[in-house]
Amino acid sequence: MNILGELRIPLELGSLVRSDIWRGVGSARGGQQIVLTIPGLLVGDETLRPMRGWLARMGYHPLPAGIRSNVQCSERILESLEAKLERAVEVDGRRAHVVGQSRGGMLAHVLTVRRPDLVASVTTLGSPLQGTIQDFHPLLRRNLTWLSRLGDVRSGLIATSCWVGAPGHPVPDTHEAHEHPDMLDHPERVHTCCENFWPDLAKPVPSGVRAVAVFSRTDGLLRAGSCVAPSYTPVEVKASHLGMATSSATYLAVAENLAASAKAEARTPRRPAPKLIERRRRGPSPRHSRTLDRRG
Repeated sequence: MNILGELRIPLELGSLVRSDIWRGVGSARGGQQIVLTIPGLLVGDETLRPMRGWLARMGYHPLPAGIRSNVQCSERILESLEAKLERAVEVDGRRAHVVGQSRGGMLAHVLTVRRPDLVASVTTLGSPLQGTIQDFHPLLRRNLTWLSRLGDVRSGLIATSCWVGAPGHPVPDTHEAHEHPDMLDHPERVHTCCENFWPDLAKPVPSGVRAVAVFSRTDGLLRAGSCVAPSYTPVEVKASHLGMATSSATYLAVAENLAASAKAEARTPRRPAPKLIERRRRGPSPRHSRTLDRRG
């Protein structure tokens, strides 16, 4: 892992905006299907704004996760994401698609495992789906240690207890781990906020959900092998970790997965909904449209 490779993000963005995929050349158009985007660790929805703008131009309905900074406890974030996606699917009547970068992909996977009735496809971008703390760059491990220490004294953030049961027993040097050394060795003895998150992360994607894992051997923060999983179709791109969401190759992988899953989902009729929502799906009536035209 060469962390200096992460400095090439401006070049990746410049290459993206000059590419055919950015302009939609040769890519199938969407039918206003919902696409939930989940940002990576420490960052918020703004980092995926270019992708949401591109998705909108491609005919999809992008939905931000509502995250300012992805530093909260996993279960707390998932509770919010599930409620948001449930409301959106109720209105649209079709299962949604989820795209997650880095930690966002881990959250997307667990959300899919728990609610396959809401998710038609999941695409992860450089997400450690089956990695351990040893697959992280030392600088990232150090940041996670300090973040967990902060979470130990501030409610709602990632804390030492959030890591109990995680593969590889990460963050072993925090204050709480020193006081309770058996916590990380015997996670079954300790009730933690994320005790269900880690087992669900290890589960395969349910049948009926298309899953693509985008990874890069030039990722400067994670080992490439940690970003793939047996239930995912692996797609290799040449990109940095932070620039995974500004890579033209990544956009192509996202477009292909969305198009294929949307085509398969189109064979299933939309779910029934209350009358008010059905009217929102159909749009304004012709009579109402004529009234609006006269007012205009």
